[in-house]
Amino acid sequence: MAGSALQIAFDGRVIRAGKSGVGVYAESLLSALSSIDKKSAYKVLSHGVFKSLSRNFSSVQTNVSIESHPFGDIWEQFYLPAYLKGNKVDVFHSPTFHIPFVSGRFKKVVTIHDLVSFRTPQTQPRGFTLYSRFMTRFASHSAHAIIEPSRTVK
Repeated sequence: MAGSALQIAFDGRVIRAGKSGVGVYAESLLSALSSIDKKSAYKVLSHGVFKSLSRNFSSVQTNVSIESHPFGDIWEQFYLPAYLKGNKVDVFHSPTFHIPFVSGRFKKVVTIHDLVSFRTPQTQPRGFTLYSRFMTRFASHSAHAIIEPSRTVK
């Protein structure tokens, strides 16, 4: 890959009106990347309006949001890996623990923001706690790189 531009897919479905902290993080990260990386080609998977940041950033509209269950989960596990393979993506970055189970030639990068489901599970619905624990463990064991925005999570 030396000398060639990386093909990067970024799960931007968290970027939406009324953003959560993760949405603000994702938007800020993409903004910073657009100012320092003019070579890689970024495809931002979006469920809404994503404003292109520079010429090497483009939006790929999805029909599911990050909150669409079970359809978003099905999309994530079946459509997304096919999209990544078909578009010869080198790196898939999820700003959450949502990554495909299927491996491919693409590298997986995840951001794990908190461990609420492990530390204070009583603050969440039981089903979400179990799902979050499973997906966080899976992501932390199968990702090629993990970003932890805080020392507490690390």
